[in-house]
Formats: sequence, structure tokens, C-alpha cells
Amino acid sequence: SKNQSFKIINHLCFDDGSYKYVEIIGNPTSYQKNNKNFNGTFRDITDDWMKDAALKDSEEKFKLLFDSNPTIYFTLDENGFIISINQFGIDYFGYTKDEIVGHHVSKVFYTEDAKKAMKNLELLKYSSNDFLQWEIRKVKKTGEIIWVKETARLAKSRHGKSVYLIVCEDITSEILNRNLIRKKQQELMGAKEKAEEAALEKQQFASIMSHEVRTPLNAVIGMTNILLMDNPRDNQIQELNTLKFAAENLLMLVNDILDFSKIESGKVNLEKITFDLPIMVNNLKNSYQFKADEKGIKINLIVDESIPHQLLGDPTRISQILNNLVSNAIKFTEIGFVDISIRAIQQLNGSVKIRFEIADSGIGIPMEKHQSIFDSFSQANSDTTRKYGGTGLGLTITKRLVELHNSKIFIDSDLGKGTTFYFDIDFIVSFEKLLPIINFNDYSDTKIAGKRILLVEDNPFNQLIATKFLAKWNAIVDTAENGKIALEKLNSNSNYDLILMDIQMPVMDGIATTKAIREHQDISLQSIPIIALTAVAMENDKEKLLKDGMNDYLSKPFNPTDLYKKIIQLL
Repeated sequence: SKNQSFKIINHLCFDDGSYKYVEIIGNPTSYQKNNKNFNGTFRDITDDWMKDAALKDSEEKFKLLFDSNPTIYFTLDENGFIISINQFGIDYFGYTKDEIVGHHVSKVFYTEDAKKAMKNLELLKYSSNDFLQWEIRKVKKTGEIIWVKETARLAKSRHGKSVYLIVCEDITSEILNRNLIRKKQQELMGAKEKAEEAALEKQQFASIMSHEVRTPLNAVIGMTNILLMDNPRDNQIQELNTLKFAAENLLMLVNDILDFSKIESGKVNLEKITFDLPIMVNNLKNSYQFKADEKGIKINLIVDESIPHQLLGDPTRISQILNNLVSNAIKFTEIGFVDISIRAIQQLNGSVKIRFEIADSGIGIPMEKHQSIFDSFSQANSDTTRKYGGTGLGLTITKRLVELHNSKIFIDSDLGKGTTFYFDIDFIVSFEKLLPIINFNDYSDTKIAGKRILLVEDNPFNQLIATKFLAKWNAIVDTAENGKIALEKLNSNSNYDLILMDIQMPVMDGIATTKAIREHQDISLQSIPIIALTAVAMENDKEKLLKDGMNDYLSKPFNPTDLYKKIIQLL
């Protein structure tokens, strides 16, 4: 143009191929038809140009990242109005840019959560933290409610005003899963509570049935024992033994059901006491000798002489396992033998692994029944129950008791070829001195004669039975119908040598009475031996009764030999 200055930016190229960015400013000095003259300057702006280009490129990349990132970014002014939001956020909520930028943030909040969101933002002004985070509900343009994890920071704009920088992450699926898990947990908790209630009801039912069945059984078995001790006529002995056998079978049935309930509810804990295994097994064999002789079968005992006589374990439960197996072996064997074998298969570092094996030449068990016979109320064949009787709980209890010893029971059998059960149990060798064995078969000695015994029992039949036993041993017996009367008698006469204490009684039960005795101001009364007599085998087991202050316990119906033994040991 004539007489017009200009400014251009261009490349200035050099012979070596390099170039610079230059700003050229020119002013015309003369103008002719085909000739233009200028005065001008070249200024090197390469550095500034490159910086501007890099900044522009960075801004474009940031904008691209800001808009396309699958996370919602937006800024609010201090009053909660949206200053900016990335493209992902605009698309996510379903609005256009004009429909959301410049509007109050409550537009995208679930109505009930809008106040909570603004309160959180207000707290950020006074918080010492750089940011605050919360979970909150928002709403899309379509009305769909979503959950987001919102992270907010407080910053200052270039004009010095407060600006909230907010990042939102969709956690709807996480919240739904969390709620689902919480619901499942609540359902499981409810199911667990119902199961526990059912187990408690089952335990309470077993406890009540135990008391209600054992109490009359105590009278039947007790009176039978008393009649047998009263020199009956020869023609009466068979009838009394039959009566005793029937009553003891009924008691065995009750014990099986109670043991099964206790094991199912996890109430069985193994004791750790010193006992003589070879002698215990020998006594067990002797106790079954009469039944074996009656059936005309031979019962053999094989005991490894290397087995230590002092082992640490639970003799009651070991005896129960062996009793179940030996009893079954004799029951299902008509001709031949029953072998009881115990042998040490490993000894090291003060411990011994013992193999228990019960073999018979009985009816046998078919291969397909080897596992199912351990199921509750199950027997090998449908006619077994009709022919031989039984609950089908014996092997179930045996299997569970063996498992409590961290072991497994195995079976080797076939139909018509006899049966062998075997299992291994680890024992620690004990060095505790065992008490001398007392012969309790002869009641004619004077170990109890003249001893003053207080019998606390509300049931007249149980009173009669226990009193007759004690009288035969020449003990001096006094009775009390409940704990209150017992305490009155103890306060007026503290010369009792021992107390036999029933647990369930009206007015004042056995546990409350025992605690009152143990806390009595008279020291001589505090230490008096107390044996609990209980028909409830579920709740008031030995461990609990010992904690309540008893010295020992005996469950009804009791064997007179066991009562005699416990009295002797405590006196």
C-alpha cells in the first residue's frame, strides 16, 4: 500500500538450513510505479514464539484432557454457581453447556442432599485440611439418581475470589454392591440369630427332657438296685435283672440323644487328666464279659505292653468311644469273637500314638454303607433297627468324638464277613502320680459308717433311693427339701461331713445354695465337700458345676458304686 507501514512475522532462513522466527516492521520511504523502497527492522522473536507456541499447545492439550477425561471436573464460585465444567461432565449429566454453566450447583444434586453439599463446602473454608471428601447423590437431566464420591478443594481466582475446585467419581455400582452386601450380611445375621435361637430351644428342650426322663428313671433303676441288694429270692433275681436291663437301655437311649445334642451345639470339651489306659480297657472288657458269655462268643483283649500306664487325655470320652464300638460288636455278632486291641504305633518326645481296633466276626456292613452308617439315626439296613434295636446315633457320636481328638475313624467290613473299626489318637505321657485304685464292689467296710451326710433333694422318690443306699453303708443321713431348709439346718448344725446337692429345686436351687455355703461366715461350712446330683446333663455339666463351687457331680440315675466311690474320695 502507498505510504503504509506494516508488521509481519515470518521465517528468516540461512544458508546452513537453519531459521529464526523474526518480527519485521517496515515503513515506506518512496514509491514509484514499479519500485518500492522501505526502511525496516528485523527482530529475533524465536524464544518468545516458541514459548507462546508451547503454551498454546499445552493449553489445547489440557483442554482436550479436561474435556475428554472420564471424570467430572467443575468449578464453583463461593455462592455455589457453576463457573466451568468439563465436556465429560456436561455429557454425563445430559445438559448443554448453556444449561449448566452459570446455574446453581443444586441443579445437579438430589434434592435431599443439596443442603448437605453446601454445608460441606462451607466447612471447607474453616478446615485445616487441603481437601474434603464425601459421598453424595446427584441427579441427571433424565431424573436418574447417581452416587458420586466428591473431592473438593478451595482456591483463589486471579481476581482474589474463593473458587471451589471439585472432582466427582461415579460410585453408583459400588454403593449398590455395598448395600447388597449389607443386606446379605443382615440376612445372614438374622439367619444366624434364628439358628442360635433354634439351637438354644433345642438345648433347652433336651435339658428339660433330660430332667423329666431321668427323674423317674432314677427311681426305677435305684429301686431295682436296692431290691437286688436286699437278698432277693432266686426266682426274683431274673425279673429284677430284666427290669434293670430295660431301664439301663432306656437310659442309654437318653444319653445318646443328649450327647448328640451336646456335640451338635459344640458344648463338648475334652478333659486333660492323667489316667491308666491299659487298666481302663481291661475294666471295659470285664464289663462286657457277661454279655459275651451270654451269647456264647469270645471277647479278647490285646494290649501292647509298651503303652505307658500314665497318659494325659479324656478317659470318659475314650471310654465312651470304645463302649459304643464294643457294644455294637457284641450286639451284631452271633457266633465267633470280638477283639479289642490297643497298640503303640509311634513313640517320641514324651508322646505316643495309639491305634485302637475293635474287630468282630458279626454280620458285617456292605461296602456301599461304609459312610452312611456314620450319619445320624442311620443303620446299615432297614431291618437292623427292628431286629437289634438302637437309635442309630452311637456311630455318629463315636465319629464326632474321634474327630474331637483330631483323628478319623476307619472301617474295614463286608456283608457276612465281620467288621473292624480302627482309629489313632495321640497322647502325651504323664508323670503325675495316679491315685491308688479302690475296690468299690464291697460295701461292707466302714469307710462311710458314722459319717453325717446332708441330702438336699425335693423329689421324694430320689430322697428314698439315696437314703436307702446311704443307710446300707451305715451313714447318718439328714434330708432337706430345698436349699433354704438346707441352709437353716447347716446354721443350726455344722457337723455334717458331706452334702449331696440336687440342682433343680423350688424356693432355692442347688447352685444358689452352694454359693451361699461357699460364702458363709463359718469357715468350717465353707469347705464342706458337696457332690451335685443332677438329672440335667446338658446345662449343668461338670465344668460349670465345679465353677459354681461343687467338688464333684453325679448325673441321675446314678450307679450306687459311683456314688460310693465319690463319697470315699472326698472323705
